[in-house]
This record gives sequence, structure tokens and C-alpha cells, in this order.
Amino acid sequence: GLGPFVLSPIFQFVGLETAQALDNSILLATEPLLTVLMARMILGERMNRYHMISMGLALVGLGIFTGVVNVDPGAYFTLGMVFLLFAQVGEGTFSVFSRKLVQLHPPIAVLGTALLIGGCTLSAIVVFLGKTPDLRLMDLKSWGAVLWLGPMGSTLTYLIWALIARTVSVPAMAITLFIQPIFGAWIGYLILGERLTAIRALGACLILVAIGYLSWMEARHASDFTPE
Repeated sequence: GLGPFVLSPIFQFVGLETAQALDNSILLATEPLLTVLMARMILGERMNRYHMISMGLALVGLGIFTGVVNVDPGAYFTLGMVFLLFAQVGEGTFSVFSRKLVQLHPPIAVLGTALLIGGCTLSAIVVFLGKTPDLRLMDLKSWGAVLWLGPMGSTLTYLIWALIARTVSVPAMAITLFIQPIFGAWIGYLILGERLTAIRALGACLILVAIGYLSWMEARHASDFTPE
């Protein structure tokens, strides 16, 4: 409750004040690495060979996407990116802790309890700091954004994640998180007019190849254990 629904959103929104949505999408790609590390430390789950191959391909794609492999002269570092990096720690804890909890409790109960704790705590912090939004400034697009961030962007997606955590290992789940920066950058380009270069598109394609390979190998692995 406190990690993904209090600390993470605070760091994320503070960071976005001085960073682009594209920067946020890039730093989202650090979440899989942190998640896999925490899964190894807390749950004892290790990556197998095809997990490592998929992770390697995705990391190369991420390097191209972020301009690390081919340095993008337009890339820059901001203080907001530091806050966004800390936000990924809170997000990663949801994958690790929920993996353990959903083995013992219904996923909807796990998420509902976490949302209740996080929502009440974060609301109290917002009210205490006097940061409540001025509803008079909210237009139709603003309400649409809030609707997406709440019921769709948080509740539904986290519930799906909790349901998946019952049967899928954390490393396999974490690798699919690499797709987040692709969609984040694409939406930032379409809605906010942020720059999306050809080299970043190449990196995005490599990330998709890595996730496609992971899905194929997971399907093959599952079929090996299917009764005749």
C-alpha cells in the first residue's frame, strides 16, 4: 500500500515537474531490473536461460532507446529524473510482495487492501500539505485524464498484475515491463508533442523482439508440462 500507492506517486509527480514524460518512460525501464533484484533477495526466484536472453535483448534495446548505445545529442539529465528513479522502487515492491500474498489470499483482496491503505494515506498527505486541486480549473480533458489514472491506469491494471502473479514468476513478469517506455514515449509524442527519434524507434523494436521471444519461450515451456 505505501510503496506503490504513496511513495511512488509522490516521487513520480514531483519528478515530472522538471522532467519530460519521455524521461519518465525511460526510467520506467529501470523497474524490471529492480524488481528482478528484489525477487532474488526476497522470494529467492532466479532467472532461467531464456529470461536472461530476453533481459539482455531488452537492455540493448533500452540502451539504443535512451541514447546510451548511440549517444543522442538531445538527451539531458534533470533532477526530476532522480525522483522518477526512486519511484520505480515503490512500483517494484508491488510485483514482489503481491507475488507472495496472492498465493495465500484472493488477488482482489490483496489489491483492495493495498489501495485502501495507500489511498487513505496519500489523501491525508495531500490535504495536510494543502495540495488539493482546484476543481474549477478542471476541464473535460482533465477529468478524462483523472479517470484514466484512477480506475483504468491504477485499479484495473494492478488487478490484472495481481492475477497474473499467481502463476507467473516475477522475472518473467518484470521483463514485460520493458514495454512501458515504448508506449509512454509514443503517447508523449502523440499527446504532448515530445520528440521521438528514429534511433529510439529502433530500440523500441528490439525491446518488442525481446518480449516476443520471452512469450514464445514461456508458451513452449508451458506446453512441455501439458498432459496428453
